[in-house]
Amino acid sequence: MMRNKIIYVFDAYCSWCYGMEPVMEKLYKRYKDYLDFEVLSGGMIPEDTPVDELASRFTSPREAYNQVVEMTGQPINEEYIQMFEEPAEIEYMFNSLYPARAMVTLKHFAPDREVQQARAIQDLVFQDLQDLTITQSYKPVAEKFGVEWDAFVHRFESDDSLQEAKYEFHLSRQLEVKSYPAVLMQTSDQHFYLIARGYTSFELLDQRIQSIMGEKAKEN
Repeated sequence: MMRNKIIYVFDAYCSWCYGMEPVMEKLYKRYKDYLDFEVLSGGMIPEDTPVDELASRFTSPREAYNQVVEMTGQPINEEYIQMFEEPAEIEYMFNSLYPARAMVTLKHFAPDREVQQARAIQDLVFQDLQDLTITQSYKPVAEKFGVEWDAFVHRFESDDSLQEAKYEFHLSRQLEVKSYPAVLMQTSDQHFYLIARGYTSFELLDQRIQSIMGEKAKEN
């Protein structure tokens, strides 16, 4: 019989997912002995997109990112915000396939730490301003999780990681996740509960999980 599972669908470039990371870590600490946790990459930016093209989609980048900071308490590097205000000043490429491949590589070598791995990769973006399309950017994260660098690079750049990342994008669509972050609770092969669409507080997520667990206990 499968254990109930929390499925967190995120994207490395999603600022609201970045804001959600401390909530997910708190949730993991609260329920890791009772629930399994799986993190899926959603594929928000599925192809190479330069910063100037992405910046054109914002009415006000500073207002958008300040809203994330104010609501979640997660700091965003001032230089990251400025990059969107003056995109011609920096060469920076976005493509969700690269961090998704990094995630599946980390899962392969350091399993059962997916929540922490997602946060570490997002810190590279929103705190360290690293370009995630460049392999070398992931070296501090590989080291953090005890993954030998040459082994990380070999698998990260392999066709295996590419196909696994694409599969996660496909699986996210199958779960009908259309925006990020999203959190689902799986209680059987066919039963999924959407417990968060967009940034959601720990308290509210905790209540929803407790409610589902209570319902399942009554059924048994």
